[in-house]
Amino acid sequence: MKLKQTAHFQSRLSERNINFEHIKQAIRCPDSKELVFDGKIRVSKRIEGKLIEVIYCKESFRDKEEYLLITAYYKWK
Repeated sequence: MKLKQTAHFQSRLSERNINFEHIKQAIRCPDSKELVFDGKIRVSKRIEGKLIEVIYCKESFRDKEEYLLITAYYKWK
């Protein structure tokens, strides 16, 4: 799985103190997954008592699937 990060994503990751391993877990094995808009996908995963949501889009190039990470955040519900 190849993960590409947008500049927006990188700044949010740092700003929100998000564990990058949580991002990977949410994408690999989400608790929920939905198409949100314009080809973007939102996944959610409960990890260590927190709910993480990640928004990304898939890109395929020469049989390699890449994920373009757009944003991520923890929800405190």
